[in-house]
Amino acid sequence: MFVVCPLNTASAVTVPCVNGTYFNQADAKCVNDPDTSDCPIEWEEIERELDAAVGEMRESVSPQCECVCKASIASSSSDPVYVSHPTADNKFLICTRDGRVYKRSCPSELSWNDDARSCHTVAHRKPVPRCSKAAPIATTQSPWRPLPVTTTAQPWRPLPVTTTAQPWRPIPTTLPPTMVPTTQSTTRPTTTPTTTAPAPTYPAYVPYCQYFYEYHPEKMNWLSARRVCEANQGTLVTIPNEGTQQLLRDRYGSTSKSKRVWVGASDRSREGTWQWVTGERFGFTNWYRNQPSSKRNEDCLSFNYYYEGMWSDEDCSDIKPFICQHLVCSK
Repeated sequence: MFVVCPLNTASAVTVPCVNGTYFNQADAKCVNDPDTSDCPIEWEEIERELDAAVGEMRESVSPQCECVCKASIASSSSDPVYVSHPTADNKFLICTRDGRVYKRSCPSELSWNDDARSCHTVAHRKPVPRCSKAAPIATTQSPWRPLPVTTTAQPWRPLPVTTTAQPWRPIPTTLPPTMVPTTQSTTRPTTTPTTTAPAPTYPAYVPYCQYFYEYHPEKMNWLSARRVCEANQGTLVTIPNEGTQQLLRDRYGSTSKSKRVWVGASDRSREGTWQWVTGERFGFTNWYRNQPSSKRNEDCLSFNYYYEGMWSDEDCSDIKPFICQHLVCSK
């Protein structure tokens, strides 16, 4: 978990690292190894000092969710632990060792997968039997007792063997006609050699990858939004083609000024030369009329300018919601 601190400290927000990662202060990103995490002070001190300005929205959780969290924390060395919601496939729980439980939702069309420890196209929930709502079935089992075996031993007696001796007769040396050997043919039958078909070859496995998108309602400037996405091993969303533009317009499009969001392109390096943060080719565009305006300091790309999904260049220091993208590949 880390804190994003804009110029207006009253707007500071905490953002959790995802997929069981830990925040590294020096690298300003989430990392896999907890030993490389270098949180400078205890979180309790931050909460005491910034309780009114910084914190997460807490909501009531069911006893079943608390039970799942307790069982997951007990069987894991991680903190926090990410685990599937016990009843909703599209939700997951964030469980901390101090007893706090947070509920989060996956993006639409994705579900939580306990094996991948992330939102995925395939839902998978590991069962926690002791947290099931079904009451245990009481059974009364009689103690095991071997059945008595009664045997009546009979004295051993050898069975009588009756033989009838036959008088000895010599074996005749003359074979009957039916047993006289005949001349065999020396011609061997021809055999057709068999060939083994080669083993079938299959193409190398290519993993299936796709992006999923995460809308962040907390407002911050373009650079802070970019750092939040990268700290969670993603980037600000990129729109390299019309298909992506249509998908984002259908999902996040709005005509409201409050719904204008930051996306991942700017011309901060060179005025008029726009670049995606991922290095993709900046070919497809969807500018609003007379945009980009090329005004001074308007170097960052926003989405939903006046009409759903229209683009404009705006001042990078403005605070807006933003959209992150994460690339997920099947194993």
